[in-house]
Amino acid sequence: EHGATPVMSEQTAYLITSMLEGVVQRGTGKSVRDIGRPAAGKTGTTNDQHDAWFVGFTPDLVTGVWLGYDDDRTLGRHGTGGRMAAPVWLDFMREALIDAPVSHFSMPEGISCVLIDPATGSRATATTEESSLECFKSGTEPSATEDGLEARPAPGSSSLTMNPRGDADDAAVRKVSTPYEFQ
Repeated sequence: EHGATPVMSEQTAYLITSMLEGVVQRGTGKSVRDIGRPAAGKTGTTNDQHDAWFVGFTPDLVTGVWLGYDDDRTLGRHGTGGRMAAPVWLDFMREALIDAPVSHFSMPEGISCVLIDPATGSRATATTEESSLECFKSGTEPSATEDGLEARPAPGSSSLTMNPRGDADDAAVRKVSTPYEFQ
């Protein structure tokens, strides 16, 4: 059989995608958030802003944009991947995907998502003011704190029901929207 040989597990590939979605949601690639569909990517800028790039992807299309000169000129003070290349990527992808249905990155089995307190890097608690949904290989996620939040994805949903300590009390349960669609 002539097939591709996997170089990493489905779980590792998904975690890399999840991290790169973070670049788009809250990092240097946030200028492409307005694409209106799940997207992931990475910005890049060389020393002294001589080159800038954004390599990004949706579940359906991968595109890279590089900006720079053939000689040693700088792109200027604002010549970064997030400020220059990412908007070009966004314009191209909007046109390229205009008639394509929105699809989601598929989460394989063996992934757990938990809310993390960005201030501590620990699992969020019921009193955490701001949190970020982060994914891990099952069994490697930070251990739950006494009042940690437990995430329960529903198949076909793009939200999580967050339940402190598995409490049945409806007042303790909150729903969190996510950029993920759970299988």
